[in-house]
Amino acid sequence: MQVAEELRQGLPMRVDELTVWTTVSAAGPVLLYTYRMDFNAEDERLAGFDDRIQQLITTGVCSTPGMVRTMGEGAEYEYHYRSMDNVLLAEFRVNAAACQQ
Repeated sequence: MQVAEELRQGLPMRVDELTVWTTVSAAGPVLLYTYRMDFNAEDERLAGFDDRIQQLITTGVCSTPGMVRTMGEGAEYEYHYRSMDNVLLAEFRVNAAACQQ
């Protein structure tokens, strides 16, 4: 996807005080976003992190007209969140079906 190439040019990008967007890539119709959280996997702030971040991101994607349009054309968005020590904290995919729930 050309979109991934364009987005990759601005990375890494600090999203907020705890989150750095590190990579973006495409595999067919799937756009894969990877983020690094600025804390280790043992941090107490991680309690329930995977559920909270999935709900937050899914709500955001499903309320963004351009993303909803591309999902209607078959695109999907996959998100990976890793700790500073590179432990996978959350992994999920948002597609048109997820927006219907």
